[in-house]
Amino acid sequence: MDQILGFLPGVHALIRWFILSLGVVGMARSFVSMLSVSAKFTRLDIGLCRAYSVLLDMQGLFGVLLLLAALTTQQPLTTQQWLHPLIMLPAIVVGHLYQRFQSKPDRTRHQAQLGIFVGSLVLVAIGLAIINELYLPA
Repeated sequence: MDQILGFLPGVHALIRWFILSLGVVGMARSFVSMLSVSAKFTRLDIGLCRAYSVLLDMQGLFGVLLLLAALTTQQPLTTQQWLHPLIMLPAIVVGHLYQRFQSKPDRTRHQAQLGIFVGSLVLVAIGLAIINELYLPA
């Protein structure tokens, strides 16, 4: 059990950087594509959307496992530790909204995807700020 408790926080922290990086790349790509003349929604855009939502799902799973581990070891949880998942769950839901726009025109899909990336990243940033983990690595 101690090995799991040592492993989970590290993986949870590592996935955070992949989520933030992919979110910023996806946001920039959606913004540039939305402003272009053709505004084609390519396989790369679809891949970015899917990878981002899968990473959010993985992060949510590891977060739930961390909460369960803390509850089973009877560690007291602070208010910030309870607020963090309450903000991150909507971030995961927002990250999956790209599926609602699959049948829309490409420019509309880019606009929606930009809003999805921005909305999800804002929620992630708030969730990280609550637990004092919103910083750049040294």
